[in-house]
Amino acid sequence: MPILQDRYTDVQRQVAGTTAMQNQLDMILDELRSILVADPAKALEAIRLMQQDAQKPAA
Repeated sequence: MPILQDRYTDVQRQVAGTTAMQNQLDMILDELRSILVADPAKALEAIRLMQQDAQKPAA
């Protein structure tokens, strides 16, 4: 049974990592929404910068 326990632990870690990433993305989206309402031009600039970042080759 130790193999099953290890696998279960691995899956728990993956789910926790995915949940943390989703929470971070949700926070970013919330921040962008608030900026969009307060300052649409600033929000568009932030989106443009994130798109540029996403297009950069991974190091």
